[in-house]
Amino acid sequence: MARKRNAPHGKKSKVEEQKPDVFDRLNKFFDSKLTVVFWLSMAVALIISLLMFDTKVSIGGDDSEYIIGAKKFLEGTQFPTWHGSFYPIFLSFFTLIFGINVVAFKVISIPLMLGHHFFMFKTFKSRVPSFVLFILLLVLALNAHILYFSSSTYSESMFFFLQGLALYIFFKLDDKLNEGATLSESWKKWLGFGGVMFLLFLSRNIGLGLIIAAVLYFLLNKKWMASLYTVASFLVFQLPFILYKKLVWGIIGSGAEGQFRTMFYKHFYDRSQGTEDFMGFLVRIWDNSMLYLSKHLYILLGFKPLGSTDTNAFLVIFTYLLFFVALYLIFKNKKQFFFVGIYLSVMIGATFVSQQKHWDQYRLILIYVPLIVLMISMGFYQLTKLKYLKFLQIFLAVFLLVVPLLMLKQSVDQIKTNMPNLSKNMEGNTLYGFTPDWINYIEMCRYAAKTVPADAGIACRKPNIASIYANGRDFDGFYRVPSQNADSLLLKFENRNIKYVVLGSLRINPKMKTDRIINTMQNYLAIIQQKYPHIFRQLHTIGSDEPAYLIEILWENRSVVNTPKGSTQ
Repeated sequence: MARKRNAPHGKKSKVEEQKPDVFDRLNKFFDSKLTVVFWLSMAVALIISLLMFDTKVSIGGDDSEYIIGAKKFLEGTQFPTWHGSFYPIFLSFFTLIFGINVVAFKVISIPLMLGHHFFMFKTFKSRVPSFVLFILLLVLALNAHILYFSSSTYSESMFFFLQGLALYIFFKLDDKLNEGATLSESWKKWLGFGGVMFLLFLSRNIGLGLIIAAVLYFLLNKKWMASLYTVASFLVFQLPFILYKKLVWGIIGSGAEGQFRTMFYKHFYDRSQGTEDFMGFLVRIWDNSMLYLSKHLYILLGFKPLGSTDTNAFLVIFTYLLFFVALYLIFKNKKQFFFVGIYLSVMIGATFVSQQKHWDQYRLILIYVPLIVLMISMGFYQLTKLKYLKFLQIFLAVFLLVVPLLMLKQSVDQIKTNMPNLSKNMEGNTLYGFTPDWINYIEMCRYAAKTVPADAGIACRKPNIASIYANGRDFDGFYRVPSQNADSLLLKFENRNIKYVVLGSLRINPKMKTDRIINTMQNYLAIIQQKYPHIFRQLHTIGSDEPAYLIEILWENRSVVNTPKGSTQ
């Protein structure tokens, strides 16, 4: 009977080398269960979305702008350009059916977010280890910040959906190219990819980053013609659209020019601060890195409490190191998945360059959180596959499981907060859940819409929210004080036929009442009143605490000027 030969000293036998590690066991466990896990995650995402459903528009205003943009597009009075054209155009079809119906519009967001969930699963099912995909599904099912957009009219739900679809089509196309497919064999996939690139760009100008990322990926892989086909497939849709806007709406350009110009200002609302130089942009990148990579990202992942304002340079450096180590390991071991790293680098990099620090909105990084989690998880996975780091697998596996649990806690807290509001809203109290400053403001806008003559313009600071809650009555928005000259400010009123103004006591900090309010309109009127003391008359007040006012402009009193002492009129 032959004896087993021992492996040479210092070397492991093949049996020992192939012994399954922690991640191998986890992958084997989830391999046969992924489809079930996927459908369960979809069900959980739907349930949490419904329990967190918010029937009200947000006080930020951008979501209201999409609704009003849809209304104006449908009426043929205005083409939506500033925040992206596609989502308002998409909503216009439902506006035709339902009118301005906030709840109906919000319900539409649910299938968009579930569609994103579906395409993320389909895209990465065969491209990442089962355990990593399981972590991604948990994030998609449990993250309150992501699921919030299942009941919003922000464009995030549309962007999430199109981003998931774009990744799905891209990888299918790249599979085809890796098989040696010619243009005649892959042209349908190229058209599909071109169409989704076009829609992503049309939803947000930052969507242009998808085109840049695809071109870079193909160039790095020496697929020269594929990089040209990427641009060409986008232009197949973009050029006719530019022509349509010019012929039908009289708009010249791609639609990104306005935002491209404003990115150079140091402050979006205060142009007097001037424009950025090279060093200014470097400072902006670092400032945004502090805000989004050490504050917002860690709140979104559940490691920091909601409302945290702490930033930390160490966390920024640690996050960058973690990302680029993951990028390097993925490039070495999963070259096709490397596209995700390129895409995130381009999109987040462009965001940090183009957005002024004062925006400070978690939405700017949220749309990449699922991909960031996927990227970092893949980096951990590849790192601990190295022989000398395998002992870390159990710790990293536990860590990756803890992240969704932290997200679940935030979702539970959000549900507890939302349920009383949702119950009252469904009973017919549409303003329940707003703070008193907003209730008074909205009630005043409703009052103004009913009492002010239809041919008179009404100015206010939050016109789109006002219009939505005032049965579609148009309000004119004034967002900054562009001059200290009373006549210049009055001329702007005159040119827009403004005869009434709604003043609110809207809090700068929406979570608590302080002595600081959004006082743009107050400052605007104060400059005018300093020169023309009798030009305004207060008509109506709503609310004794954090009140709102309706002001009439008495144009006939414009001749009565306040003359400073020692001067002649």
